Amino acid sequence: MPIEVGIWKVNSGIKKVSFSPIESEKKLEDILAKDITILSEDLLLVGRQIQTDYGKFIDMLAINQDGNLVIIELKKSRTPRDVVAQAIDYASWVQNLSYDQILNIFEEKNNAPLEEAFAEKFESGLPDKINDTHQIMIVSAQLDSETERIINYLSNNFDVPINAVFFRYFEEEGQQFITRSWLLDPNIVDEKSSNPKVDNKKEKWNKQDFVVNFEENNSRNWEDAV
Repeated sequence: MPIEVGIWKVNSGIKKVSFSPIESEKKLEDILAKDITILSEDLLLVGRQIQTDYGKFIDMLAINQDGNLVIIELKKSRTPRDVVAQAIDYASWVQNLSYDQILNIFEEKNNAPLEEAFAEKFESGLPDKINDTHQIMIVSAQLDSETERIINYLSNNFDVPINAVFFRYFEEEGQQFITRSWLLDPNIVDEKSSNPKVDNKKEKWNKQDFVVNFEENNSRNWEDAV
């Protein structure tokens, strides 16, 4: 389970600040859109409510310094049991986005080119190849046990780069606070997403046939090839 985070007011006696239900997923989305670094310093928001070709909407889509995309699914309270399936469905669409499609989505949502925003955020140019891989991030106030088991299963057994962010929302004397903790170590999830993809479209070797190329003036001879 994620680590439970508590807040205590200590300037005039000791008083624990009780967490409150956040009003809506839109309010949570608004908070994160103002400062996506609440989730990670290594994120630039591409856009909110990104419509897929299947008629569904991704809550938030971000890009990291390596040029890889992060699907962010928000739930203001406890996660429903189908939230992982929903996020994976979004990922199946995101993985096929081309370089130009991502640039167009960013410009449509931000009225600015991605290249400029990326350079300003990360102080480096946008990589020539982006969306080589992606991550899934589920943000919620509570994780139900089924969702936690599924995330751990996918991560531990199949190296799926998926994580959950557990947040708490607090209000005290007109002030608002939000805390967050991770289900899995984000560094481990980053490593999973950086693993090179296996090209399943390549024909498997039949373990019988060999091909050896000889260039002109090559020093190798037939005995070497055999």
